[in-house]
Amino acid sequence: MSTSQPRSTGVRAPAARASRTPVRRHDLLEPYRRLFWRVFALNAAVLALASMLAVVVFSPGIFSSQVALEELAISARCAS
Repeated sequence: MSTSQPRSTGVRAPAARASRTPVRRHDLLEPYRRLFWRVFALNAAVLALASMLAVVVFSPGIFSSQVALEELAISARCAS
């Protein structure tokens, strides 16, 4: 004897629209904003390092000259 009861498919009916919490755009973009600042900070650090290296390489005299060290100190103060 079989009864004709509807079989459960495991799929639930969607909840009413009023019970859902709306997702704000700010919440969706937050991970990307953090990634942007990480990449920005890394690029700034690389640029500062490359600038200091260029000062040392293109300064007159050899690396141990007093002029190169002074220029490096000035660049370091400007970078921070």
